[in-house]
Amino acid sequence: MRYPSHLKPSAKDLIANLLQTDITKRYGNLKNGIDDIKNHKWFAGIDWEALKQLKVDPPFVPKVTGGDGDDSNFGSYEEDPDLAPAPGAVDPFEDKFKDW
Repeated sequence: MRYPSHLKPSAKDLIANLLQTDITKRYGNLKNGIDDIKNHKWFAGIDWEALKQLKVDPPFVPKVTGGDGDDSNFGSYEEDPDLAPAPGAVDPFEDKFKDW
C-alpha cells in the first residue's frame, strides 16, 4: 500500500492494521477488540476516559456564524453535471428536507 509521504510511520501502521484484508489480523476484530485500536502508538497520550466524559478540548473549533445551516467553513464547488438528477426525476426524500 502506498501512503502520502507526510504520514508518520505510526499512522501508516494503524491504517494498515485497520484495512487488513485478513479479518483474523484486522484491528477491531482481534481478541482485544477496540482496545487494539485505542492502545495503538498513534493514539499515545489520549485520555480515553476524559474524552468519553467530554473533558478534552477540541484542537479546532470552527466559527459558526449563520446558525444551524452555516456552511461557511466548507469550500464552494461547482456541481458535477454528470451527478445531476435526470430531468423530471423525483426525489423520494424531498419531504425529509423541506425546511432546508
